[in-house]
Amino acid sequence: MRRTLGPSLRPTGADVADLAGVSQSAVSRALRPGGSASSKVRAKVAAAAATLGYRPNHLARAMTTRQTSVIAVIMAGTTTLYYPEVLRELCNAITSEACRAMVFMVDDPQGVAAAIDAMTSYRIDAAITIVSLAPEHVDLLRSNAIRLVFYNREGPDDGPNVVTCDHRAAGRDAALHLMSLGHRHCAIIEGPANSWVSVERVIGIRSARDPQGRRLDIVVTQAGDYSYDSGLIAARLLDPVASEFTAIIACNDAMAAAAIDVAGREWAYQAPERLSVIGFDGTAFGSWEAYGLTTMVQPVARLCRAAVEMLTTGDKFGIGERRTIEAALRQGTSTGPAPAVR
Repeated sequence: MRRTLGPSLRPTGADVADLAGVSQSAVSRALRPGGSASSKVRAKVAAAAATLGYRPNHLARAMTTRQTSVIAVIMAGTTTLYYPEVLRELCNAITSEACRAMVFMVDDPQGVAAAIDAMTSYRIDAAITIVSLAPEHVDLLRSNAIRLVFYNREGPDDGPNVVTCDHRAAGRDAALHLMSLGHRHCAIIEGPANSWVSVERVIGIRSARDPQGRRLDIVVTQAGDYSYDSGLIAARLLDPVASEFTAIIACNDAMAAAAIDVAGREWAYQAPERLSVIGFDGTAFGSWEAYGLTTMVQPVARLCRAAVEMLTTGDKFGIGERRTIEAALRQGTSTGPAPAVR
């Protein structure tokens, strides 16, 4: 006999089973994505659940199946601020696999350690990290059977899977684009010294050769932390008169935007008439009219889908798979022919 539900009582799977005239196990199968239930049973269960206002108890299901269908995302707050497309596409890819995202914002080693502790406590199934992890953190996740993918990060040699843009090739293509416009002398605003992404991009820039075998002459470098403010500081330390560069390559769009602002407001160098500027990532704000940024666009949606696919179809403990996806040049108005060849 079905119980009478008061205002403080939530309907249960047993209530749905009673109203639909099926077993509780049938209700569970019908409401679980990919569960084995006929279309007739699914329809009856869905109708009963709608009538009762029933929502599955995911915590109870997790305790029974030992799977939570939760994928953690570990990322720095600056990533969300300057590259929000990544979080949006990751969440889209996770929900498309009938999973849920649990996001951890970390900005220091203590924050990373706290996130790892919380992830093991919540017994999540898998994680995507956009920050570097210490070997002990990787080992802890592995010992708790939490699958792991490094996104645009290098993982341990014997560790989890990696999904990354080909940053070295992107750096090469950025340099080749400037050389094709006649630029020969360039400044670089690098990312942090411990950033693998920045290191790879700079290696690509320095190794690029045009059809005549010439390389771009890197006459001066400064470093930022990928934030707009750090780009302002780095750009102000450059001297276009003394160094005679005609272009700046910044290792992300935020620092490239800062370089454009410094050049225009403080040097009276308008892009691209006096100075060309190119960035990386393909962020939305880079295409604003104020910047019209030429940039190497990361295929974020493809990268995020690949990361989630690795977690939902790959080996539970990681098999060291690596997927590398090419970036593409987005030509904006911030680059043009070098002044000497106009």
